[in-house]
Amino acid sequence: MSYLRGAIGTAGPVVAWFGITAYMLQLYFDFSGYCDMGMGLARMFGFSFPINFNSPLKSRNFSEFWRRWHITLTRFFTDTIH
Repeated sequence: MSYLRGAIGTAGPVVAWFGITAYMLQLYFDFSGYCDMGMGLARMFGFSFPINFNSPLKSRNFSEFWRRWHITLTRFFTDTIH
């Protein structure tokens, strides 16, 4: 079994990119789902929250990604800091 020692614990670039993509999609769907559930639950109790998530994976650069992902957090920082 000495021929397996070099292969255990190493991943090729395809496996690594698959893992990175799968983890990114997990974060995306978790955040999107929890935002939707929170907004729906709040609406059931008569509250209305602003949109916090606007398809960030459609963005073309990181600053647009941040604006689409953290809409209310960005609004909070700009209102508080400025």
